[in-house]
Amino acid sequence: MRKNGVFKQHMKGAPMRNEVGFAICRKPNGQVTFGPQASGTPTSVQIPVSCPPGSKLEGLYHTHPGGVPRPSSTDIREGKRLGVKKLCINADGDMRCYRIGKRLRGRI
Repeated sequence: MRKNGVFKQHMKGAPMRNEVGFAICRKPNGQVTFGPQASGTPTSVQIPVSCPPGSKLEGLYHTHPGGVPRPSSTDIREGKRLGVKKLCINADGDMRCYRIGKRLRGRI
């Protein structure tokens, strides 16, 4: 899932003072695609949980401007609530993805 270039391309023009996020989706053929991008405040973003037709929600991506590339307790709670498998966090260019289940597992 470490396709930093693909994420950067989707983030073009995004303001980096505020959190930015989008859904990570997967088509039946395995291709990764994304939902609409949302911009929030310096400390939160409401990510629209929608995927392009024919794809399924797999994870969430968002930034932590000036923070650390680790999911917060709120990030983990929301990920579990939505039933996503992955949380990807980008903090000032350092992107890390984590697998979630009953517990947060290390980087993937």
